[in-house]
Amino acid sequence: MKNPEFAAWVDARRRTSFRPDEVSHYRDGTLGAAIRVFLAAGYNMEFIAPRAAPSDIEYIQQARVGTHDSVVAATCARRFTTITCCPLNLEAMQLGIAAGRALKRPLFLESWGDYLDWQLDDIAAHFGFVRGPVDAWAWTTEAASG
Repeated sequence: MKNPEFAAWVDARRRTSFRPDEVSHYRDGTLGAAIRVFLAAGYNMEFIAPRAAPSDIEYIQQARVGTHDSVVAATCARRFTTITCCPLNLEAMQLGIAAGRALKRPLFLESWGDYLDWQLDDIAAHFGFVRGPVDAWAWTTEAASG
């Protein structure tokens, strides 16, 4: 009752998950293409298997864990190791904090399917944050995988 936008998100019980065939047609530079690349690299968007959530609090707990784990696991798996990339890890945390503070509203409230054909820079501008140096960190994927 205090936050109708949050209540609408809870009522929708959305789960964000895509299969490779669902994102195969999106142009390079879009969110759909970025998800396609992520999936093609062998990653899975569902880090926590969805379960029935009969109550609002159960859904919120599941969504919170899934959102947190998805972001942390994807970041760690693709970008950092504790020893070789510590300075980049700190830089990424600083950029993440700045991006979070710049957001107009929490990203988990968004329906990401609505943005699949948007360019990533346009999404960042729309939500009010600056993207990290994607290409400058590309070497960390190889460093992290050995």
